[in-house]
Amino acid sequence: MDIETQNRRKPIKKASSLRTWGPAMAAVAMVLLINAFLLGPTGNRIPALTEKHITRRQLAQARTNEVASMPPTLEDFSRRRTS
Repeated sequence: MDIETQNRRKPIKKASSLRTWGPAMAAVAMVLLINAFLLGPTGNRIPALTEKHITRRQLAQARTNEVASMPPTLEDFSRRRTS
């Protein structure tokens, strides 16, 4: 018995891409199927916005517009330089 032939190991087979990514692809497919079932394939089961949501969006947009229309101050410029 030769030592070199006795210590040879079989090369390790690399896992196939399907074996590696298969579970992740199956999980993504299941999420898409569940979403399609719950929301409808074209999104026709998405509920409409309530009055509360619409009002909240309008108030948020009004606040954003007020802040955007404010003139910049010296403090704003100094804050930008230190960041």
